[in-house]
Amino acid sequence: MLKLKTEISSKQGVALNRDIKEYIQRRPKVMCKAINGRPVFLTKFLEATHGRLDRTRRRQSFFSGVDLLRTVKPEDMSNQFKAFSGELSFEFQGITPKGEVVGAHVREEIEGKNRRLYLISTFPKGKPAG
Repeated sequence: MLKLKTEISSKQGVALNRDIKEYIQRRPKVMCKAINGRPVFLTKFLEATHGRLDRTRRRQSFFSGVDLLRTVKPEDMSNQFKAFSGELSFEFQGITPKGEVVGAHVREEIEGKNRRLYLISTFPKGKPAG
C-alpha cells in the first residue's frame, strides 16, 4: 500500500469547508498517473458529500485523498468497476504517516462526447490489519 505524506485533518465544520473550497478554486484538477495521466476534477466533491451523514469524516480526509491521487501508480489501484452505462469507477488506498488507511473513489462521467473523471469521495478506513 502507498505511504502518504499528508495527515487526516482535525478541522471541522465551516473552517474545513472553507479550506476545501479554497483548494478547489486554486487547483480544480489533479493529474493521476494511475489512470494514464488523466486529470481528476475536484469540483463535485463537496456536492457529492453534502447529503451524507458521515460528511465531516469524509471531508477531513480530502487532503490525504488528493495526495493519494497525485502519487498513486497503476499497480497501487485497489478496485476498478464498470457501470452499465459504460462509466468507470476507480478506488485507491494509501496509508497516512499515523498509519490510518485512506481511500479515494473516482468516477468517470460521460457528458456528451467528453469523458471526465471526478473525485466523488475520500474516506478513512481505520488502521490496517496486522
